Amino acid sequence: MVLSQTKLNFVEWNSIEVPVSSDELTILDIISKGYHDINVIHNTLPSLYSLLKLQPNDDLDAYLYNKYLKINIDGSYPAFIRFNLNLFKNFIH
Repeated sequence: MVLSQTKLNFVEWNSIEVPVSSDELTILDIISKGYHDINVIHNTLPSLYSLLKLQPNDDLDAYLYNKYLKINIDGSYPAFIRFNLNLFKNFIH
């Protein structure tokens, strides 16, 4: 029984090494960036503005909220404080 070990040569190492997928590479990049900056944010989902290809502005925010989100928010969360866009704008500024 031989229990000696030898170092892998270049061909052997490359034959067993599995390349990292793009998803795993993204995760590794987030981990390495997060080592120095704990507030790293990575979002791959498209925003509504990127889908519409428009520049963000307050009037469009108000329109999209009232047209598409207000009904769902009011119907889903009646026990919570209603979202008032004007108060929210004053709070930010």
